[in-house]
Amino acid sequence: MRTLALALTAVLLAGCSGGSSGAAAPTGTPSVAPSADQSSASSPTVPAPRLTAAQAERALIGADALPAGWAVSADTLDDATHDRYDPKTCAVLALGAGALPLARVGFTQSGDRSGSLVQTTYRPAGRTPAEALAAMRSAVSDCASYQVTRGDVVTKVKTSTTTFPAVGDGTYAVLLQYSGAMMAVSDLVVQVAVGPQLLRFDSISLGNSLTQADLEKAVRAAVDRVRAA
Repeated sequence: MRTLALALTAVLLAGCSGGSSGAAAPTGTPSVAPSADQSSASSPTVPAPRLTAAQAERALIGADALPAGWAVSADTLDDATHDRYDPKTCAVLALGAGALPLARVGFTQSGDRSGSLVQTTYRPAGRTPAEALAAMRSAVSDCASYQVTRGDVVTKVKTSTTTFPAVGDGTYAVLLQYSGAMMAVSDLVVQVAVGPQLLRFDSISLGNSLTQADLEKAVRAAVDRVRAA
């Protein structure tokens, strides 16, 4: 299973089906405010518990955490079991540093559906959340560009580090830019450690996306829900 559910799917399906007649470069590439130290957390309040899958499901944010016009979407899961990454080490950027998913929810804009948000709550396999964030940070430095192959469709990915306000027990953000066939997709990935869990947010843009302020509001709401679970 994977956390990046919509961005790569959109690109790959465009390659398989032909997509639209022109390139749709993202115009809503997220702009994020600088943070003095992304790995530093904001002032902790209540220690986060170790969630069961049922608790993680109940702690997911709802559409009320997002601006008007966003709604829960059923199209959030994608089977990437057979995707091939070149270099192989870059798979960590899509698979969430050895994810053991507990719960997932996705949202889309109800109008033109050019923006999506996917939240995944998971525990990293065989490592602490801090170590998982470090693994992603290391992968980004080694994967400035890479490619993903599904069947005979090849998607090129470029990565760039970015910043996001410190939230939870540690935060790391990276921008993934996918191109393939006749589409371009950007995905602002924000990973937040909350106790023994990681919360991953994929803010995916096919033209429009959440503003940085709206995304931060949703992320903070998710952290509060986990702490209160």
